[in-house]
Amino acid sequence: MPGIPEFIDPSKSCDKQHVLEGDIPVQRLARFLAQQVVGDTKENSQPVDQASQTVVHAKFSFRRDEQQHRIADVEYHTVAKLACQRCLGLIQQEIEGNVTFVFLHSDSGLEQLPKAYEPVLLENHEAGLWQALEDELLLSLPMFAYHEDRHCNRSLDEMKIETEGETRENPFAVLGDLLKK
Repeated sequence: MPGIPEFIDPSKSCDKQHVLEGDIPVQRLARFLAQQVVGDTKENSQPVDQASQTVVHAKFSFRRDEQQHRIADVEYHTVAKLACQRCLGLIQQEIEGNVTFVFLHSDSGLEQLPKAYEPVLLENHEAGLWQALEDELLLSLPMFAYHEDRHCNRSLDEMKIETEGETRENPFAVLGDLLKK
């Protein structure tokens, strides 16, 4: 089977031990796309759709484990375009990881599953591969994205130099004038 379909019957795929590998356009993963910088940043002016041109490369290897659970070992990799929280510039953060999905009809047997498995509930005997992968991508995003210190310090120094030339009026000068009277 070429590419990665959005929905799949995991029973058949696990029994046949399918391996699906391919790219998913980030524009098809709306929640993940919403977390990325797609407009102008402080230092880079980009077209609005550049983040949506990114893809997520993923590989799903379906099988059954020793207890006959239907599982998929998943490897994924992409680059997220985020805003640096120090200088507000664009940072391209590599996101990659591995996860093992277990496909279940209900959440009744979750307690007996190994902790390493991430449950994916089936709807009408189908699993939403893109949605499950999108959930993992969202969990893989850093809480706060930062450049390396030397990059941000240089940007912050440039902003400091720009503001040093400006003289500001002291807002408490009026109080000082009143005290002198």
